[in-house]
Amino acid sequence: MCAVHKKKNVAIDDIEQALARHKNIDLDAIMESRKDNLEPIAPKIKKVIFGQDQAVDFVVRPIQKALAGLNPKDKPYGAFLFTGPTGTGKTELAKQLAKEMKANFHRLDMSEFQEAHSVAKLIGSPAGYVGYDDGSILTKIINENPRTVLLLDEIEKAHPDVYKLFLQVMDYGKLTDSKGREINFRNVLLIMTSNAGINTKGKAISLNGQEEIKVEKEMINKIFSPEFRARLTGNGFIEFKPLSQNVMEKIVVKYIEEIQKERLDKLNINLDVSNQAISFLAKLGLSKNLGARPVKDYIENTVVDPLTDAVLFGKLKNLTKKKTVKCNVVNDEIQVDV
Repeated sequence: MCAVHKKKNVAIDDIEQALARHKNIDLDAIMESRKDNLEPIAPKIKKVIFGQDQAVDFVVRPIQKALAGLNPKDKPYGAFLFTGPTGTGKTELAKQLAKEMKANFHRLDMSEFQEAHSVAKLIGSPAGYVGYDDGSILTKIINENPRTVLLLDEIEKAHPDVYKLFLQVMDYGKLTDSKGREINFRNVLLIMTSNAGINTKGKAISLNGQEEIKVEKEMINKIFSPEFRARLTGNGFIEFKPLSQNVMEKIVVKYIEEIQKERLDKLNINLDVSNQAISFLAKLGLSKNLGARPVKDYIENTVVDPLTDAVLFGKLKNLTKKKTVKCNVVNDEIQVDV
C-alpha cells in the first residue's frame, strides 16, 4: 500500500514539472494544492546540517512564506548570500533545501564567469555573434526545471556585469535571454556563496572572533555594492560559523552511519567505531581548518579502504551472518580490526 502511494507521489512531481515546462502553467497554482502535505523544513534540515542553526532558521522563514503564497509575486523564493569558512555546510544546506522543497538543484561555478563577455554564457550571445544558436545556460536550467535551487558558488569571482544580471532576478523575478525569451525565476531559490574575508587556510583574516566578523563584513561591503546587498533576502548575508569539536563529532557519526546503512549492511558487516576514534577523526578536521571535507576523505582512507581486501579475499568475504568489525585508535592512528 505504501509502495503504491510513493510511486504516485513521484508521478505527480513529474507531471508538475512537465506541465510547468511545456504548458506554461504557474507552479504556484500547483503548490496551492499540495500545502496540506507540507511539513516544517527547519527541524528536518537541522538533523543533517550541524552547528548552523541560525543560518538554517534565517533561510527557511522566507522560503516557507513563499510556499504559503505570501511572497511578492515579482520576486524569487529568496536570494541569499552564504559566507564563512570552507567545509562548514554552505553547499550542503543548499542541497538539503532542494531536497525538502522537492526542487531541482543546480550549481554554477562562478570562477568560470570572470570576464565581461561571461554574461553571454548565461543568457546567450546577441544576434549575429558566435554562439547565438547555442542558447543560454539559464534558459535551459530554469525552463526545464522551474522549481530550482540555483547555487552560484564563489560569487565574488564573477565579473561585476554578472552581478548586475542577477540584480534583475532579485528585483523582478525574471530575465530575458538573447532571443527575447522570458526566464521566470519566481519559483527559484537563489543562493550565492562567498569566501570573502577568509584566508587560504580557511580562517577569517584576523585574531579573534569579533575581529573576524568585522573583517568579513568589510570585505563583503567592499566586493558587493549597496544595491546588491539591499536586494538580498533579509537585506544581508548569512554567516556560517567555524565548526566546533562537538559539531565535528556529530558529522563523523553521521558519515559513519551513512556508510553502515548504504554499504556495509548489505555485506553483513557491522562497524563498531569507538568514542576515542570518533573524537580523533573530528580533531583532524579542526586541525586542517577545512571543515568537514578532509574528515570524509580520511574516513574513506583509514576506515573503509582497509575493509576492501577483507571483503574481496579475506575474513569478510561472502558473509552469511552479521560480523562486527571494531575501529579504534592505536598509537595515534586509526586501526580497523578485521
